[in-house]
Amino acid sequence: MFIRRIVAAAAIALGLTGAAQAADYPNRPVKVVIGFPAGGPTDVAARILAKYMGEHLGQPFVVENRTGASGAIAVRGVVGVEPDGYTILMGNSGSMSVLPYLIKDLGYDPLTQLDPIGLVVNLPSVLAVPTDSPFKSVPDMLAYAKANPGKLTYASQGIGSLNHIATEWFKLITGVDITHVPYRGDAPSIQDLTAGRVDMSFFSIVSALPQLQGKRLRLLGVATSKPLDELPGVPTVMSQGVSGFVAEPWNAFLTPKGVPADIREKLNKAMNDALKDKDVLASLRGVGLYPMGGSPEDLANYMKSQSALWSDVIKRANITQ
Repeated sequence: MFIRRIVAAAAIALGLTGAAQAADYPNRPVKVVIGFPAGGPTDVAARILAKYMGEHLGQPFVVENRTGASGAIAVRGVVGVEPDGYTILMGNSGSMSVLPYLIKDLGYDPLTQLDPIGLVVNLPSVLAVPTDSPFKSVPDMLAYAKANPGKLTYASQGIGSLNHIATEWFKLITGVDITHVPYRGDAPSIQDLTAGRVDMSFFSIVSALPQLQGKRLRLLGVATSKPLDELPGVPTVMSQGVSGFVAEPWNAFLTPKGVPADIREKLNKAMNDALKDKDVLASLRGVGLYPMGGSPEDLANYMKSQSALWSDVIKRANITQ
């Protein structure tokens, strides 16, 4: 009986300590780690959210860019820190649901070594061709690809990038053979697509805003579940005979495993409040980023479904790095 009382008292004390930590949180600056350079979509989203969350939680949220290994270096750095809520990660679809199935001994498991905060934004992808391309629709392009296996080329950000994996999924669904031309990032691949040196590419809207606004590329479809108001007249890819094809890069906030639940709930609320703020929404939509939001459970389930999808594509397409 005496031992049970001690255990119960300790549990109550721990619960009160956790509640006190959450009530006092944050009492110093919070570090937001991202794995990509300043100015890219992940960085832009992180800075927009960090500004709002810092202003409303009373402490600066400071973005730190730890680039390299397609975001993996940043993730490795976060999984090993103290789980006190003062280091959070802005993860992305590649580092969370592609790299773990592409690279052996990656150094982290996002499903077991990180706790979810919530989905932040997605980056709707488009399928584009040069303006002088003969293809006016996805069926046009597929008809040519089926009649001329291997003759068409597609650009990607590089081996293992989401637009590489997504295009291989597109090929699996449609049964066509299109030759992969990997680049080092979006900019050179979009430059060569605009110049007609490659035939097609999937990429996020935010990656090619100047080309899209200047009508220097022709859009055949959007890789979303429904058409986008910002792109009137552009149908979805899946409505043109590519069943189920939705490929949207995304960003999400996560923490090292073990951050107290009350602190994670506080971060989730601040994130969701930010994504309802009109100024935040205007800033995000102005650069082609679409707000998501939701609960930690929503993010956990989404990561599982995305991991299942991309791991299957990687295996079926025999993609290695």
